[in-house]
Amino acid sequence: MAYIEKRGGKYSVCYTYEDERGETHKKRVSGFETKEDAAAMIKSLVQKTQRGVDVHGDKASCGQIIERW
Repeated sequence: MAYIEKRGGKYSVCYTYEDERGETHKKRVSGFETKEDAAAMIKSLVQKTQRGVDVHGDKASCGQIIERW
């Protein structure tokens, strides 16, 4: 789920996702000048997610990644 919100003079995209452990996370991408730019970002996130691309920026350590693998 993603939505657009106005923060000051700029727009941001907020979205939630569930990781492989079933935990829910919220992320925010901000700094868009127009609402249309933010909407394009949502469209891009949805397309990448449907293709299976990790768009969430995993912050796991090298050891944690190896353990998952």
